[in-house]
Amino acid sequence: MSSSEYQREYDDLRSRGYIVKSIGTSSAITPDNSRFAAVWNDGSFRGYKTHHGMTSKELDSKTKEYGVLGHKIIQLSGYNVGDSSRYAAIWSAYEKSDIMVLNDLTSEEYQDRFDELKTKGYRIVYVNAHNVSGKVCFFGIWKSRDAFL
Repeated sequence: MSSSEYQREYDDLRSRGYIVKSIGTSSAITPDNSRFAAVWNDGSFRGYKTHHGMTSKELDSKTKEYGVLGHKIIQLSGYNVGDSSRYAAIWSAYEKSDIMVLNDLTSEEYQDRFDELKTKGYRIVYVNAHNVSGKVCFFGIWKSRDAFL
């Protein structure tokens, strides 16, 4: 569904108590033709926050805002709108692992950060990429080694 269709579904289902459990995005060749897919829970569990259409700065801001409340990012999807990156994300109050989220990385930056975080005890749990104006933008979620013990 389109961004506006997703927003309508989101508003309708949230008003009935449903919560987004998973979100996927895809960008078509034409600008501003992003597509969304989502999996919803009946709302019987709480403690999740979701947003889509965020710029990198908005994603960072929401991650900090929700971090203060004890929420950590558990899913991230990137896509392009015209010549810029956009993100959809889910944060959970139940994730207790130490998490690092990085976005808008070139392949070289991604590899450098991967290597650096590995030496600090982090392991990649989610990585993806999207194309913006011919440039591949990588993003990922790392968890501390303690999350796997």
